[in-house]
Amino acid sequence: MRMSAAWSALALAACGGGPGAATRPESFAEAIRGGGALVLHEGLPHQRFEAHLLASERAAKPVTDLFGYPFYAAPVPLGDADASALRKTLGNRGAYETWSGEKKCGGFHPDWSVEVPGDGVTWHALVCFGCREVKTYRTGAGWDLATREDIEPAAYDALKTVLPKLRTNRPRSE
Repeated sequence: MRMSAAWSALALAACGGGPGAATRPESFAEAIRGGGALVLHEGLPHQRFEAHLLASERAAKPVTDLFGYPFYAAPVPLGDADASALRKTLGNRGAYETWSGEKKCGGFHPDWSVEVPGDGVTWHALVCFGCREVKTYRTGAGWDLATREDIEPAAYDALKTVLPKLRTNRPRSE
């Protein structure tokens, strides 16, 4: 049975195909290795354990929501060495493990968002140090994707050496 050109195009679009699809990264790890400029956003205080700080920060500073989570609106400056360290860690597919389920840490709370724009799509990795998890999102070009994975221990340690020193907005909890 022959498929018409219109049905073929529709099937390709529904499956994520189409112009440029073959060159689009299929994972955050692949995207961050691609070399696009990284955009780093710092997360606001924890919604459960630092609710009073969260409320005061929301009232006092410009905030943006990414995928339902609050971040300081201004990107955090990222030097070449730190960007390289983030690419090395988050670009390693071995840095991610199968999600083991909800943790008893007060709920997923992203401390950081690492964004990689490129080729009509934007990738985001929301990193939660409390849960040792990452949620990745791919948006644009008419389709979205979301994943949730645990962060492998060595990758977690590597992220903890880079990201906390870049903290610029979030107050220390009492």
